[in-house]
Amino acid sequence: MPAITSLLQQHALDTAGIGALFLVAFVAKATPPFLRTFDVNDPDIAHPRATSNAFPTWSLFFVAFAGPVCILALAAYVAQRTGGSITVSNGAEDIRPFCVLFAVNLGAALALTTCATHVLKLWVGRLRPDFLARCQPTATSAASHSPYSCAGDPRQVVDGRRSFPSGHASFACAAAVLTALVLASMLGIWRTPTRRPSLSRNIASDDNDDEDALSLLERAAAPDPPTALLAPPLPTRRVRFPHHLGRSVWALILVASPLLFAAFVAITRVRENMHHPTDVIAGALLGMFCSCFVYASRMGHAL
Repeated sequence: MPAITSLLQQHALDTAGIGALFLVAFVAKATPPFLRTFDVNDPDIAHPRATSNAFPTWSLFFVAFAGPVCILALAAYVAQRTGGSITVSNGAEDIRPFCVLFAVNLGAALALTTCATHVLKLWVGRLRPDFLARCQPTATSAASHSPYSCAGDPRQVVDGRRSFPSGHASFACAAAVLTALVLASMLGIWRTPTRRPSLSRNIASDDNDDEDALSLLERAAAPDPPTALLAPPLPTRRVRFPHHLGRSVWALILVASPLLFAAFVAITRVRENMHHPTDVIAGALLGMFCSCFVYASRMGHAL
């Protein structure tokens, strides 16, 4: 436990930023959305309400955070046991820094996605496919197209105005894409082996170019720059499976599994009349963008 506590303290500033993003998302969700007028004869919002919910909001914590963290921790453990490589800044072969790094950056991706999703829901105010069933408009007020013509449960009516983009789709896709990227990096799916050319080979191949050979010798003999002038090294927490596993079909199945599950979550939102197809597509793209941004800006050097 002390080691885990120390690792979390190293990411205290990141945790504060994640909390700030979730706070903005909470405020946006508590704010009434844009009141869009509607037509009672609009078939796009006249679908019946679903009697079941495959993925309630509370389940997203397990779907999008606890699940991926457990999967990556298990994958790192398996990589360690199967002869893979584990590299940490201090040289210790410990998977805990890798797991904490992934958990913090997954939290950052989810926080950024949640904040953007709820702000867009607030601004757009698109009506859900089952809005009329939630609203229960009266004949007199509905004919006037008044935004205050709903006789249904006020909380359900307000939630019916938060269709775009899909929060479930954005949340699930953000977690799935980041998990898939890290798994692909661990398995080395798109990593090609590189050979570092030796100095003698370069000189031998450049017999007709004395200047290039001399330049190589000068660079090889040059003293190292003063360490005080160098930027501190970025923290490294790499976990790699044995190379041959990354070339198997099972590696592709493992990487694709989170993406397929996220697609299943998104499809259920359309099937249950909670979102229009374009809501789900926009949410998925938003989650993918946030995860790719976090991976490229915060995890590319470490993984």
